[in-house]
Amino acid sequence: MRLKVKFGLIDDREIYWYRPVEDFPHLIKFLGRNYEWFMYDTDKTGAVDMILIYSELPSYDPNYNVDCLTWKEIAGDINRNECECGAKFTSFSWAHMFYCTKWTKW
Repeated sequence: MRLKVKFGLIDDREIYWYRPVEDFPHLIKFLGRNYEWFMYDTDKTGAVDMILIYSELPSYDPNYNVDCLTWKEIAGDINRNECECGAKFTSFSWAHMFYCTKWTKW
């Protein structure tokens, strides 16, 4: 499923997640700050399957200094213009899947 992860009001990122949405990490370190899963909802526009909203943790929160996964560890360090479907490893390197960032209509 395709998820949009919103980090407060500052940024949002998209990721493909192949497990139940409940398995997505509830604490994430993003841009050096800890964020906690606040809520989620289906996307009314249909651009993604789910929207996960994270809230920045204040300094008095018990999880403020907890070691947690960083966004890079979860999503990988993927350049947005690189192949994400693995077509480059097949004999049809030009035939990217529809979810790949290099996919174009023939």
